Amino acid sequence: MFAWSELDALISHAASRVRLLAAVTPVNAALERRRLISAANANAPLTPRWEYATACDDGLGRALEVAAVQAPKLLPSALAKVYLARITELDLERRVTLAAGKQDLAALARERFGAAGGEALALASRWSRERPTCTDEPLVRTDSHQPSSLLSVMRARVAHLGIDFRVVVHTSLASLAATGESTIYVAADRYTSASVTNRTALHETLAHALPRWRARSQPLGVFSFGTARGQDDQEGYALALEDAHGVMDSSRRRELGARHEAARAMRQGANFHEVVTSLRELDHEAPAAVAIAERVFRGGTATREGLGREAIYLAAYARVRAASAKDPGILDVLASGQVSVRAAPMLKRLMAPADTRPSRDRRQSV
Repeated sequence: MFAWSELDALISHAASRVRLLAAVTPVNAALERRRLISAANANAPLTPRWEYATACDDGLGRALEVAAVQAPKLLPSALAKVYLARITELDLERRVTLAAGKQDLAALARERFGAAGGEALALASRWSRERPTCTDEPLVRTDSHQPSSLLSVMRARVAHLGIDFRVVVHTSLASLAATGESTIYVAADRYTSASVTNRTALHETLAHALPRWRARSQPLGVFSFGTARGQDDQEGYALALEDAHGVMDSSRRRELGARHEAARAMRQGANFHEVVTSLRELDHEAPAAVAIAERVFRGGTATREGLGREAIYLAAYARVRAASAKDPGILDVLASGQVSVRAAPMLKRLMAPADTRPSRDRRQSV
């Protein structure tokens, strides 16, 4: 007889194996990034030659089919719908991982992340045209052992929060940092100012790592393996935290707006070279323009659409702000796992009481 705990374990295992961003990150990303930046500075043609690791389904599709059959049998109707929506999303993401570098990735990515339209496009248009923040802060290499590097600051924040996360260097990240189940990855050989370092560390620790850690003490696995759109709204929650902590300056808003517009341009048929060129025309330096285009096109090629995950950030930010304005308690749910705004009201009633969380967690505040 299948049990609820077995269902949670099955979905958690699948979620840990569907490593979407890892699958769509080229294995030669760092080398290609350097070559493309040099080409952009020389106004030469920009044609990335990305290579992707071969993905393997390894029975995950069948496991998710079993989970979809068992969820309605084991769970109350409303909760079963939440589980089924996440199972469906995981299966879509599984298919995306298998399509990296292939023609069918575009349709799958559009289904998962949208076309970068809607109300968020208007916000992106305003933000992308903001003037960058002027600063004379020195730049420090992200993976150096200086106390002010992103690697060191991230490790210090993890230690301060008392959360069980490793912080390691990753050579192929398109972003400055990323958070997995129990690891925070810091990009190698990049240079950041103190303000960017502090904002990135806040984003990854408070908005991504801390909710994942808190999810471990929740009675339902769905807080850990997430709801449908839970990862999207966690990005919105992260941006809301940046705003609340006063670290979302004009340069950050400009970058977020440019990323959304780049995803929109790609969805409308622009190739990698055209996206970088349009960013350069908006006065983005070559490294920034290439980095934005790389994020947008990951999983794709020079001419084929990529993941376009940048389309979800501003839409999720708007959702989180609107929901928390109506019910500030929603933020407590988003801070406790990979939960979407839509699922939060129901899951709020099923959360463990705050006093059952590990004692050190109760002393932290976001």
